[in-house]
Amino acid sequence: MARISFSPLAIKNLQPPVPGADGQVLQADYFDESMPGFGLRISSNKVRTWFVMDRLHGKVVRISLGRLPRHEFEQGLTLAQARVMAMEYRGKLRSGVDPRAEPEEAAPQPTFKEAAARFVEEWAKPRTRRWNETERILEKLVTPSWAPNPLGRSPAGMWGRCWTGLPRKTDQSCRTGSWRWLGSSLAGGNSRMTGSIPQ
Repeated sequence: MARISFSPLAIKNLQPPVPGADGQVLQADYFDESMPGFGLRISSNKVRTWFVMDRLHGKVVRISLGRLPRHEFEQGLTLAQARVMAMEYRGKLRSGVDPRAEPEEAAPQPTFKEAAARFVEEWAKPRTRRWNETERILEKLVTPSWAPNPLGRSPAGMWGRCWTGLPRKTDQSCRTGSWRWLGSSLAGGNSRMTGSIPQ
């Protein structure tokens, strides 16, 4: 059980443990020096999960808070967000309240139109020279059909219909990681949808 001073850089530099000889996933726990009970579990498969530990009615309990995103477009908790949640959970545990028993509030889901605009600004513009073509395709061929839908709840089959409407010259760009990420986000991480994109 290692204790370190949690910071974005320190967290980034933590290395996952080596898998077991038979490929078994191994885990290592790190605790924050400035907040007792707040920690990060790193698995050999590179999954990083925030957690908090404290006592509830005399017994030690451990609660997972959420995962640390592996890249900028993956959903999860940053260090600052996890620390705030850990403080909240510790306060409830010490008051005799189990946060796990409380109903979770559904987080508001951004619409496709909002996500598409962010995608262009944060992914396409910094990484591609033809970001304006990506923006044009989204605005003309995709957004009109998907605009009001929350991510992960777009009309069934809509991705395929939009794909067939794309000009041939855009096919190559649509097969890049940017379009795969966009398709995955629209499906809410549904692999069947991303798998339907032509190879």
